[in-house]
Amino acid sequence: MRCFWLACLTLGAMSDMRDREVSIRLLAVCGAVGLWAALGDGIEKHIPGMAAGAAILAVSRVTEGKIGIGDGLFFMASAGYLTAPETWLLLLGGLTVSWVWSIAEMTGAIWSGKKLSGKTIPFLVCLWPAGIWITVNYYAPRFAAAP
Repeated sequence: MRCFWLACLTLGAMSDMRDREVSIRLLAVCGAVGLWAALGDGIEKHIPGMAAGAAILAVSRVTEGKIGIGDGLFFMASAGYLTAPETWLLLLGGLTVSWVWSIAEMTGAIWSGKKLSGKTIPFLVCLWPAGIWITVNYYAPRFAAAP
């Protein structure tokens, strides 16, 4: 299931990079499969992870969409695949990458004398490094323990 989630993250990141939005179909499929996985695993383990998505949706509403609704919905869907600590780690990793990206963009703009007005960063792309780490960290002990 984690590989399916990583595929959803990858497709969402590609869409976010290209179009600056995430397909509602992708979010629906990812969320439905995640719900199915969570029901099979014990949904009570996954409900706390939805708080990250709810927080992003609340911030999106307060900022009038400056932070995308698709980002929050992706985190809600991700809660079906990931534990709550993994979901928060994904958010922290994404915020770290987006911070570094923002600093690089600002520094480049200052050095080149260009304006950054209206520039946005596709957040799902920023989640990809943490998503890979979470997925590898999940599967690595299983492969190491295999006879």
